[in-house]
Amino acid sequence: MSTADTLAAVVTELRPVANDLALPDTCAVTRAGAVAVVDTRGNKTYPDTTVATVRCRLRSSGQMRPDERLVADRLQAIAPYAVDLPYGTSVTAKDELVVNTTRRFAVIGVLTEGGYGMFTVAIVEERS
Repeated sequence: MSTADTLAAVVTELRPVANDLALPDTCAVTRAGAVAVVDTRGNKTYPDTTVATVRCRLRSSGQMRPDERLVADRLQAIAPYAVDLPYGTSVTAKDELVVNTTRRFAVIGVLTEGGYGMFTVAIVEERS
């Protein structure tokens, strides 16, 4: 087995442990509906769909790493936060995150840490 294969296997084993230790919150990833729902009057709505419910960690801008802060600054975020999600979580810049069932955030950017990363990081702004 090559060194890269060994490293990949170790990282894969460590991800669930990292999630248990580092992700104390819960997060629902919601996506704008792509399918129209028509009511009895013919009105169309596009309801949001929860695509994943996962563990997460909400961090304030003061807890962001420099690369995360750079993304938030480039996207001109007013009050950015970072949300750590399990590696490989499907999240896009068009999604919304609901953290601990009460706080809503618009996703403005997504960072992945490459094949050996532990988390997917969403850069978000809180919605009222």
